[in-house]
Amino acid sequence: MGTGTATIRYADLHAADTIFVFCANPASNHPRFVKVLLECRQRGGKVIIVNPAREAGLVRFASHYVQPHVGGDFASIVGVAKCLLDSNGVESKFVNQHTEGFEAYRDFFEQTQWQDIVRESGIDLETIVEIGKVYQASQATVMAWRMGLTHHYNGSENIEAVIALALLRGMAGGPGKGLLPLRDHSNVQGASTVGLNPAIKSQAMTALEQELGIALPAGEGMDTLACVQTAAAEQIDFALLLGGNLYSANPDSRFSAQALDRIPFKVMLNSTLHQTHLNGVEGENLILPVRVRDEEKQATTQESMLNFVRLSDDGFDRLPALRSEVELIAGLDEQVVSPSALNFSEFRQHRNIRQVNAKVIPGLEDLESIDDSKAEFYIKGRHLETPRFQTPSNKAHFCIPKTTNWYRRSAAGTRLPEFVLTSVRNEGQFNTIIYSDEDSYRRQSERQALVMHPGDLDLLDLEDGARVDVYNNTGIMSALRAIRYDIRQGSVMTYFPEANVLIPQDADPRSRTPSFKSVLVNVQPHRPKKQNSR
Repeated sequence: MGTGTATIRYADLHAADTIFVFCANPASNHPRFVKVLLECRQRGGKVIIVNPAREAGLVRFASHYVQPHVGGDFASIVGVAKCLLDSNGVESKFVNQHTEGFEAYRDFFEQTQWQDIVRESGIDLETIVEIGKVYQASQATVMAWRMGLTHHYNGSENIEAVIALALLRGMAGGPGKGLLPLRDHSNVQGASTVGLNPAIKSQAMTALEQELGIALPAGEGMDTLACVQTAAAEQIDFALLLGGNLYSANPDSRFSAQALDRIPFKVMLNSTLHQTHLNGVEGENLILPVRVRDEEKQATTQESMLNFVRLSDDGFDRLPALRSEVELIAGLDEQVVSPSALNFSEFRQHRNIRQVNAKVIPGLEDLESIDDSKAEFYIKGRHLETPRFQTPSNKAHFCIPKTTNWYRRSAAGTRLPEFVLTSVRNEGQFNTIIYSDEDSYRRQSERQALVMHPGDLDLLDLEDGARVDVYNNTGIMSALRAIRYDIRQGSVMTYFPEANVLIPQDADPRSRTPSFKSVLVNVQPHRPKKQNSR
């Protein structure tokens, strides 16, 4: 579609009569969006939740709650699309005028069998047909999704399936119609705001060179996983970690720790202590505590930084006044870059950074006039008021899957001998940082838990609350408490980032996103190791 962000504004959510929520838990992570779902239901609209686990915080807002297998998302979406194709539910005028690639897409569906869709999705045909009818009757639909749809080996194809589903009914461009990738904060969309979007990166880099009179590196960079793999090969001798929790954010925890150990010098800028400060810290490590953006506006900021301490002769003590992230980065740059090449002291001020962004990033022209007290602005071209797309042909494109496995679950049954594990966060957690073990929405008091379908507990002859080991070729989680839960049979769920020890380094070949949400595991009763007696 030519955009990496939402195609709608917040106001469009109030004009929608149907909202799909794929693999997200907004009750925990997006309370403002939950209000939208409630209002949609109150005005007679439909809210269709698609999630393998029955999340207590979402049930009350759903007109339909659909539970596919973990990893069965693509098949479930394809099933709804096939209903439209089979029942003349396609908006042919829209498809013909505003899209391309439909013929090949239709041919793919004609070859797709219902028995494969039902087996792989885990959803019975009657439910799929019912959802298809609801969508076909809609006049304005928003499709929202989260990492439960993207964090798979075929995550890119999952999103393309959602886009195709929207295009079939003309739900792109117009009031109450569009796509909404849900995110916790502005990092993902903010990447586009600074030009780190494949669609505009080359243009932004060229404009930046012209504006600042500099020459930028032309070589290809590395994604996060590639950086860790390169470190493991001892090809990185220095790492400057700007925020984040690199150890906990990567799959295969054992590998990540070993890789970070092989970087001889690491400098970390952080506002909170976390696991990267404790794992993979062989060599020399320097932790620089910083003030974050909202703290810079406060007159007194030191009180918010009590997580950081220093060891003095008198014991632990508070740190002196802290610098902001921008101030620290600019200060480092001033030490290594000659002022004659680029005067980084100018970029200690946010206004100066914004003014450069406004000149080099398409759509940010109005950013130059914004002062520090006004952070909101409208980015041109990111809201589709009409179905004119930012592609070479100005048309949206139907995509055919190439990596999705249509036979992951054998035809002999509805589930694999192994279980398919998904990892989630709890209510007392923000990204990788854990503030509390309690998960109030799921009524769990500890994180050492594996939620399972009651039938799977019976299959393994386990009592509710029994201790189990979860393992695969990547690693093992020991002594988790098996909890009876309303999740799709054959699927299990535990907490991130602890589950990273089980997540292999396999990643979506295009997005390079690891498969945090869908990995094969085995489950067996926990057998404590016998201690040697003397």
